[in-house]
Amino acid sequence: MSLKCHWDDEGVVVIDATGEFDAASAPLLCRPVLRFVDAGQSRFVVDLGNVGRVDSSGARDLAGLASKIRSRGGTLAVTGGPKVRAALRGQGADRDGFVYDTVAEAARACRSAGATR
Repeated sequence: MSLKCHWDDEGVVVIDATGEFDAASAPLLCRPVLRFVDAGQSRFVVDLGNVGRVDSSGARDLAGLASKIRSRGGTLAVTGGPKVRAALRGQGADRDGFVYDTVAEAARACRSAGATR
């Protein structure tokens, strides 16, 4: 898996992922994001639109990451197509407010969630 990270104009960290998201590659995403959280960043979008496959262990790790971020007062939103949604659904992580169709929608949701905290 390959990751590229940038900030949008309002401070949301956007992580563009390509490749496959599974147990082997999940730490490549999760560990740095948790370091960002430790440094004070609280809003994240993970764009899985260019990921070819998300397996159940990757989906479980992503759902766990979102939970850890929420427990620290932050928010994480994911973008992706039907394959991403199906993998997350299998882990019970496709709830409203977590998976979006576009990065813009996900970032807007992160900013809104941050405004209510």
